[in-house]
Amino acid sequence: MKKAGFWIIIAALLSIMVLVIVKNPGKVAISSPNLYQIDFNKDWNSIQEKLNINPSEYKIQDYNLEFEKDGSINRIQFQLIGTSKSNFIHYWINFKPTDKNTYEIKRTKIESWLQFDRLISADKFFKVMHSLNFNEMMPEGKYDWYQIDCSGELSSYGVEENQKYLITDKTIKQLSNGDLPIKGYYISVFGMAKTTGTKDVTRYEGKGYKDYFFEIVP
Repeated sequence: MKKAGFWIIIAALLSIMVLVIVKNPGKVAISSPNLYQIDFNKDWNSIQEKLNINPSEYKIQDYNLEFEKDGSINRIQFQLIGTSKSNFIHYWINFKPTDKNTYEIKRTKIESWLQFDRLISADKFFKVMHSLNFNEMMPEGKYDWYQIDCSGELSSYGVEENQKYLITDKTIKQLSNGDLPIKGYYISVFGMAKTTGTKDVTRYEGKGYKDYFFEIVP
């Protein structure tokens, strides 16, 4: 038992990512605070220029965008991870309307990022986002606000209750449960609805999920 416990501790220590604050690179202007007008390619290019990075070396994780029915963006946040010699460089990128229409960027140096090889390239992700007409991808029904989520990580997917689609160069094709399981990368679009809460706390949960695969791996 002592030997097993020793290896459990070692495994836990190896999985810990050591973070060292490097600097705050500053802010980058957003092309538009409205989902239906934002230019994702332009914003990505502006971020590259500000950070002076090679885009082919960077990947996306945990992209989240919150917006209203009219497209007004309440928040964007995501992680941008790249390689640098023997380490990884990690950026937290956030946008809120109160930030004077700019992305705020914070940078850290990381010794390891275990899922890096399973993440989608930033170039690929923003190219897909730029090509989509989100006005035609909304969930049915009325909600308090809406979200777009993408983990950025290659996933094995078997969710039967959600509507699911495959994005191709020319069309968006609906998938069925007969196509499951699926391995690939996808974007979720859904609404946030009030649920039962307390007098002082209002709770919300995601409803009406639509999952859009933009790359499927055999």
